[in-house]
Amino acid sequence: MPTEPPDVDALLEAGRYAEAEAALRAAAPADMACARRLGRLLLQRGAWAEALPWLSSAPPADDVAFDRAWCLFQLGQPAAAAELLAPLSDDPRAAHLLGRALLEAGRAAEAIAPLTACGLPAADLQLGWCHLVAGRPERAAACWERWMRAGAADWGTKDALALFL
Repeated sequence: MPTEPPDVDALLEAGRYAEAEAALRAAAPADMACARRLGRLLLQRGAWAEALPWLSSAPPADDVAFDRAWCLFQLGQPAAAAELLAPLSDDPRAAHLLGRALLEAGRAAEAIAPLTACGLPAADLQLGWCHLVAGRPERAAACWERWMRAGAADWGTKDALALFL
């Protein structure tokens, strides 16, 4: 008689992450929802290389594509991340990551549009770098000043940028 698999949510709530991960690993090969969940759990732990195959085996969906792109970006593959993110650019998080990925891939001019459209205050930091690379230091300074006023950054970064300005 097969035993009932452990309740992953209960294990996670109880802080029993290793047991939850083990339960998901046991179920993931046969259950795509478990594969996606395992990929996300690994992603949250920062195990991007390990998360990527699980997320890639899950059925295509926008949230899975974003998670896969995040893993690729963290693994130093910004061009591959940008390719996954391009169709998702209506989502502010995806537009922000798309802009970051394009900037990291050396495509600063292409990064300006998604960073401008995303509307997140954090995007102004990367947008400033795009403008600086494009030879527009005044626009870069304006972006960075908006970013600093938004208050969304750590003080070390703000202090270094203030000295740069």
